[in-house]
Amino acid sequence: PDTRLKGFVIASEVFDDGDKLVVKLEAPGMDKEDFDIQIVENHLVVRGEKRFERERTEGSYRISECAYGQFSRAIPLQQEVDVTKADANYKKGVLRIELPKVHKEKRKVINVKVS
Repeated sequence: PDTRLKGFVIASEVFDDGDKLVVKLEAPGMDKEDFDIQIVENHLVVRGEKRFERERTEGSYRISECAYGQFSRAIPLQQEVDVTKADANYKKGVLRIELPKVHKEKRKVINVKVS
């Protein structure tokens, strides 16, 4: 998927934080409502739309600026996660998504006697 949004790339970082996977995406100038976050099979899919509008007056000129753009980013997840406990927050231009890992029980070792 194209990760460019009007001239910049949505940078991402994924790291293992012990009992969870953490994904951080830099997406300045957006609101938390602008994001659509899904887990599809073994991928975290983040989509967003940036809408920027600003008007100002300089001397006898009225200047209106606006920028619109969409992005989509699919990040492969190397471990199984508990989607029911996923959490996301957006602060100071950084979207942080925490995905708790699924802890599978270790298989018990059973000795079988040969008769």
